[in-house]
Amino acid sequence: MRALAAFLVLVGGALIAPAVPAAAQIDVKKVEGRAEVYFPRTQSWRRISDPPYRLEEGDRVRTQANSAVDISFPDGSTIRLGASTEFAVESGRRQDIQLELSLGSLKAWVAKLSSKRVFSVKTPSAVAAVRGTQFQMEVGGARDTRIDVNEGVLNVKTFMGEELEIGDGRPLRSL
Repeated sequence: MRALAAFLVLVGGALIAPAVPAAAQIDVKKVEGRAEVYFPRTQSWRRISDPPYRLEEGDRVRTQANSAVDISFPDGSTIRLGASTEFAVESGRRQDIQLELSLGSLKAWVAKLSSKRVFSVKTPSAVAAVRGTQFQMEVGGARDTRIDVNEGVLNVKTFMGEELEIGDGRPLRSL
């Protein structure tokens, strides 16, 4: 009887417990040259030597000179980090992908998203909300941001409060 009561408490608790959003499978698929991942728990950098490598929320990736990293997402979206780039996964839930580009460059091919999904990239001077877009983003040494949209539209909000929409072939420089 006790075992049955304990089982019912466990099952009942599982049924009323709030659902934890599922983590997206964000994977380093290819490394050219040298790239490292930073582990916040151990506060250390380790070389990514044998892709695929699963990234988790809070992980930071940096590439060295003459290096590149390809990262894939479960919806088919991909990004390519360029040389001398610093990048982080701020939020890695399926419905809420939030990335950070603090230095260097990335090129992104983002699959068309439903209205309930978020895919954004934050830089030191702006946040770009992405919906089915191909774009390049670069952050310079002075932390200025350059964005070039190849296909689709980006909604960009600068940290000065400006809201901009950038479409096909319209570059945005020095935010």
